[in-house]
Amino acid sequence: LSLSFGGAAGAGLSIAYNEILGTTKALVENAEVTATGTAEGIAVHDSTEEARKKKEKKDYTEAKYKGLVVAADGRHELQNVMVTVAGAAGGADTFAAGAGTIVANNLAGATKANILTSNINTNINSTTTKNAGANQDVAVLATDYTKSISVGGAAGVLLGSAPTGAGIGIASDNLVRSRLVEAGIEGASKADQATVNANKLKTKAEAKADLKVNAVGVAVSGSGELAISGAGNITVAN
Repeated sequence: LSLSFGGAAGAGLSIAYNEILGTTKALVENAEVTATGTAEGIAVHDSTEEARKKKEKKDYTEAKYKGLVVAADGRHELQNVMVTVAGAAGGADTFAAGAGTIVANNLAGATKANILTSNINTNINSTTTKNAGANQDVAVLATDYTKSISVGGAAGVLLGSAPTGAGIGIASDNLVRSRLVEAGIEGASKADQATVNANKLKTKAEAKADLKVNAVGVAVSGSGELAISGAGNITVAN
């Protein structure tokens, strides 16, 4: 909150820049892995719906997986409120009150789950894996959930009864979301591949964003001469 008051004139400008970056990664690379899947299984965050319901304190049953699970789960939350108020009240013939607010939010980065140039369950005929059975599964999961609430406000309040005067309030609230979410199995080259043996093989990449951007501009001119208000929002989600 920014406040500015003056006699003949009042002016206020607030600028906010918020940024969330970073990479969440789960990786198996250049490895030999045997996962028999004979245990009870493990609960895994494999859906953005699970993340949303947990934030809303609703019940959600996590899925269970057996065998090899490579899971990356990214969660991000941004809350921002910026308000600028400028006022003026005086006896001058000409006076003004102007307030401006500019908010920029940048949500970038990545969530990745990968098996790279590795051999998974390739020794299926060995003693350690002969009893693996139907639960020798492989899952590669990447989920990314973003929640952002941003409010930008500006109010220019001009009091008095001078012959000429202006109240001006301009607000702009902008958000750019550009996060990479990927899940995959690949080799370094055609000659150096990843080999995966599994009863069930699952790869899944899922992203969800709940974005709310609001801008409010208010202008009041007691002189009755001029009041100007404006508000604008720009949201870009990739």
